[in-house]
Amino acid sequence: MRILFTAHQFFPEHYAGVETVTLSLAQEFKARGHDPYVLAPKRSIPGNDIEPGEVEDYEFGGIPVRRVGRPREGVSRPYSLDYENEVMAGRTSEYMRKIEPDIVHAEHFQGLSASVIPAIKEFGVPLVYTATDFWTFCPVVDLRRHDGVMCTGPEISHCTRCIASRYPGTRMKQAVDLTPPAVIKVA
Repeated sequence: MRILFTAHQFFPEHYAGVETVTLSLAQEFKARGHDPYVLAPKRSIPGNDIEPGEVEDYEFGGIPVRRVGRPREGVSRPYSLDYENEVMAGRTSEYMRKIEPDIVHAEHFQGLSASVIPAIKEFGVPLVYTATDFWTFCPVVDLRRHDGVMCTGPEISHCTRCIASRYPGTRMKQAVDLTPPAVIKVA
């Protein structure tokens, strides 16, 4: 069986929880006679030698990996590209045509975007999603507010302040600082 795993980043530069689980699963399935593949984005930043949308194929730990260059990082790149990105959907479709997986096991969609879900479904193969964090409803993935307190769930005032606090000096941060909390709460 050909199995495509997706992750939000991958070895060798990234080697935390999702990456380790993805690699371990892929290697175990390979040991059992299956053909695993990994699809992940790669940050397009100076020194990373990949352009947005560019494809990079390599092997890691005996597993074929395809990485696709993410949109440029920074305050000019909207969070929305983590959720909707037609370039990533197109690259996913191309890879699926190439490897013809029997099933897709998504460990993460961040960076690839949720746009890859319909692209995968077009092929009529089962899609299994393992939610490894809160990315589906928290742009910073860990449900921690801007002040470090555990968030009680998505709320416009928390999300706005949280995102703005990660980009000090931006227009968003300035707008939040000038807006009374009651106004943000009502929004």
